[in-house]
Amino acid sequence: MTSKTVYIYDASTGEFRGDYQAQESPLEPGVYIVPTDSTDIAPPASAANEVAVLSNGAWSLQPDYRGQTIYNQTTGSTPRRSSATSAAATTVAEVESITW
Repeated sequence: MTSKTVYIYDASTGEFRGDYQAQESPLEPGVYIVPTDSTDIAPPASAANEVAVLSNGAWSLQPDYRGQTIYNQTTGSTPRRSSATSAAATTVAEVESITW
């Protein structure tokens, strides 16, 4: 039996989650048993504060500042959390919408 690498992504966000060695089907030679939400297209290498995202069959690198504290550059304050921003902001639009 042979295997091939497939790349798993989040079904909602398209974010790269990891790779997986898909095994060839014992009943159908040449057909591989792959997980749902995976592709055989390799994602680009990401640097610090980047994440690979699959959208419309192509990977792109997006900014990723999860787990980091953001600051208002003018006042040095951190944002207040409201119910709308209780989760970590992950996109520029989400960061810009936070009430300071």
